[in-house]
Order: sequence, then C-alpha cells, then structure tokens
Amino acid sequence: MTGILESTQRAMDGALYQFGQDNAIAVALEGQGYEPDASVPYLAGHYLPAPTEQADLFWTERRRAIYQIDVSYPQLAGTADLNATCDAVNAAFKAGSTFTHGTIGVEVTSVDFGPLITQNGWATRPVSIKIEAYTWRL
Repeated sequence: MTGILESTQRAMDGALYQFGQDNAIAVALEGQGYEPDASVPYLAGHYLPAPTEQADLFWTERRRAIYQIDVSYPQLAGTADLNATCDAVNAAFKAGSTFTHGTIGVEVTSVDFGPLITQNGWATRPVSIKIEAYTWRL
C-alpha cells in the first residue's frame, strides 16, 4: 500500500502522462530518466508537497500541494504553440478536476501560469496546479 505522498504524485503523474499521450507530446516525470531532443517540445511534471493538516470528521489526512507542469518548446519556435499547450493543460487540469490513486482523492483548486523562462535553447512556461489530496474516512 502506498501512502498519501506517493499516491498523490502517482495520481497527478498518471493524469499528465495520459494528457501527453492524448496530445502527442513527450512527458518527463520526476525520478524517471529523460533526455529531451532539442527540437521536440515536452512537458515536465514536478510534485511540490506542503505540510499535512490535522484530521477532522471526514478525512484522516489532507495535503495541499502544487503540481507544476513545465511546458517547454525550442526557444526559437515562438510562443504561439507553447501558449496553446499551456491553455490545453489548463483545460485538462481545470479547477474542480479530480484524480485518484488507490484511496487517495486529489482535487484541483486552481491553475496559474508563470512567466516565460528562456534558457539553454528552451522556452519554458510553468503551469502551477494547486491541489488538495485526501485520505477519506471509511
């Protein structure tokens, strides 16, 4: 059995992987080797956990976190396709969306776009997805 940390990351990684498959874009996940091709756009998922909150009557543990997806395109490709991919990520992970892994439920509370970062031949825009994960009382 996996705990809330691993299950939350698996729920979000699974959703990102499926998004990549559905949209024909490469996906790099934490802890899995990935060497980007300098001419092929890709998404990178990062799980940034926050402190656990005390239990109440409905759940035994609740965690707020950010699941950040870095949308990266070759730097000289312009921003139109990059921004369109960010909009597609926003639509797939919009506030109110839910994902699960085992007994863990994950709900998206908001999605924010970060500034465009250009570095090492890549243009990257972070998409920060604020989430809450729960283990439900049975």
